[in-house]
This record gives sequence, C-alpha cells and structure tokens, in this order.
Amino acid sequence: MRIVNLDHNQNLNSCSGQKSKNLAILAQEGFKVPRGHALPTETYLEFLNPIKEEISQLLKRPEASPKIARYFLETELQSGLKQELNAILDSYCSDAFFAVRSSGSACVNGSTLLEDSSKNSLAGQFESYLMVPRNNVEEALKLCWASLFNERSLKTFDADQNSTYLDGTMSVIVQEMVVGDYSAVMMTKDPLDEREVLGIESTYGPCEALVSGKVTGDLIFCDRYSGKVLEKELGSKKEKVVYSCFSKKNRENYNLEPVTIEERKKFALSEEQINDLVSTGLKIEKIFGRPQDIEVVFLKDCLYVVQARDITTL
Repeated sequence: MRIVNLDHNQNLNSCSGQKSKNLAILAQEGFKVPRGHALPTETYLEFLNPIKEEISQLLKRPEASPKIARYFLETELQSGLKQELNAILDSYCSDAFFAVRSSGSACVNGSTLLEDSSKNSLAGQFESYLMVPRNNVEEALKLCWASLFNERSLKTFDADQNSTYLDGTMSVIVQEMVVGDYSAVMMTKDPLDEREVLGIESTYGPCEALVSGKVTGDLIFCDRYSGKVLEKELGSKKEKVVYSCFSKKNRENYNLEPVTIEERKKFALSEEQINDLVSTGLKIEKIFGRPQDIEVVFLKDCLYVVQARDITTL
C-alpha cells in the first residue's frame, strides 16, 4: 500500500516512520490527532529508484542540494501513486489545508540513522511544510523527499564522500492542518536532572516560534505523580506565529506578529488547559513506556497532539 491511513494502525510499521507510527497509535487510543495519511519508505523508494543514477551524479556536483530538489520537482509521480494521492486529498473538505512533514533515515557508512528515535537527536533535520493547499501537496511531498539531500544533511553526513548515502529512506505524513489558538511543548520528565517533574513551555498561536527559540513562552513545572503545579514563570510571548498560504514563492510561510500587552501579562494556558495537558502527557508516556517530548495545540479549548517522541537526552 502506497499511502496508509493514520487511523488504521495495523497497517503501519517502522517503514512508515516513527513520527507516523506514534501518531497512529495515539489516534487509535482515542487521543485527538489531526486526520492524516502516511507515505511509507516504500513509496519514496518507488519514486527514487528510476532516477537513482541521476541523483547519484548530482550528488557529485557543486551545490547539489538545490539541483536535486529541482530534479525531484520535475519528476512525475507514478500514475498509480498520483491517483491514490488525489483520491485521498479529494476525501477532505475542498478548503482544507495540510501539514506535510518528513521523517527521514539517513544511511551513513552503511548504518541507518533515524531522525525520530530514542537514540538520535535529529529532530528538524529534514523539511516540513505547513498551511499547504490541496493543489500544492504533491509539490510539498516531493520537497520533503528531496530534503534527505538538503544542504544541512549533505554537510552533516559528508554525503558526497559516502557511497551508501543514497540508501537512506524517507517517509512523509500528510495531515489536515490544525492552527491552534495556543500551543505547548511538553517533556514528561526533566531531561537535565533527576527531579520528578514534568515541564511545559506554552505560548499563543502555533508552536513553531517556541520550537525554533524565537519566542520565550510561559514555563510551567508540575509534579509527575500528582499533576500539581509546582512552579510557573511568565514568558515574554512578545510575538506569535501567523501562517500564510504555502506556494512556490512562499515556502517559508509564516510571520511573527506582535502579541498585545494585555495578553503578554497573562499566562497563555488556563489552569484547566494545564491540567488537561499534564494528564494527556502522562497517559502518552504510559502508552510508549518512556518519557516523552510532546507538541500540542489547543483549538477552541480542544487539545490536539501533533507530535510525540521519546526524549533522546535522558
């Protein structure tokens, strides 16, 4: 199967990417996860294999990354895959927007390095695209695949000197976009010391600014067992993310807009939202059996889990 519904976990395995697999498990367990589909590594390889020799030659040239991305964009999807992708996209509302997110596995000197695993800290190594209109999903998908060869990765892994790099793989998630009124990043255990606390950083709007460090959010520490708030520190929250529509000319498609002084003086999350978030985090940790690094958004007070992965620094 070229494309797998995240709601049907029995069809998912490690080839679908850990990011997809974790979200599928949570969806099956009843957590609110944005509706989505996974394109596993086999789908990427079906696209790559006919052009593998051309990509191998491009890897040897200067400025290989943009040339490879352009080649991916110019290469047609196989007709069966294109039909399947279009049929799935047609099942969404006509005005839906999508998050198209990569989950890569680089092959370095014959060893596979997973982006999303408990052993590696490669989060953000490859590309993701947000607020993608239906007609641009195919473009964003190809760019995610091509990001296995982005400049950062080629440099990090010395790909031009590494004959096995082309054996790397890439899976991609296509999910309906949920733009949050509030967002939070949560670690269910303090990764820096032995304190039995759960840490939250929260802000207004989506969490891209938090993750990238462009905004300082509110800090909240809670007891891992009782859920009681132990400490709260008001963040500056001077700006919040506002998306624009993804397009060929607008791929880095969000801006930071000012937050009002009144909002900055308040904590972004209410006590009820904090309690909901703590409870959710501990339940997710129990499901996966390890402390988790979790990203969530709140839309009209409804909590959506957009990512959950093992904390790699423990």
